[in-house]
Amino acid sequence: MYDGYLIKINNATLPNRFLERDSWQCTPMARKVLDSFFDVEGEYHEYLANHERSTISFRIREHSQAEHAVIVPFLQNTENLNVNYYNDREEEYKNGYFKMDTPAFTHKKTFDGTIWYNSTTIKLTEY
Repeated sequence: MYDGYLIKINNATLPNRFLERDSWQCTPMARKVLDSFFDVEGEYHEYLANHERSTISFRIREHSQAEHAVIVPFLQNTENLNVNYYNDREEEYKNGYFKMDTPAFTHKKTFDGTIWYNSTTIKLTEY
């Protein structure tokens, strides 16, 4: 059951207000295809990894320098992250250890002595 948040990283809840609308994407429990082929009779075969992995991606919305100070602590570590996330397939929260692609922050503008940041894509892949 949904409890008001989409993701916790290392036990800290990332506030939903920082997520860009319509950007949350969770692909739970996907199995990686290691190899696939068609045999001489045209039948398709796949060899799948035993481990199921979830992937999560979302965008941090455009934000000010003051908001950036709140967001950055969630994104400083990129390896071995303990992630609690909402699994839409099972409609419940799941836990896993994830790796995060290093986020790239770009400046949109500077105005009145502060920096404004463009939206930033965050991608996490379960180990």
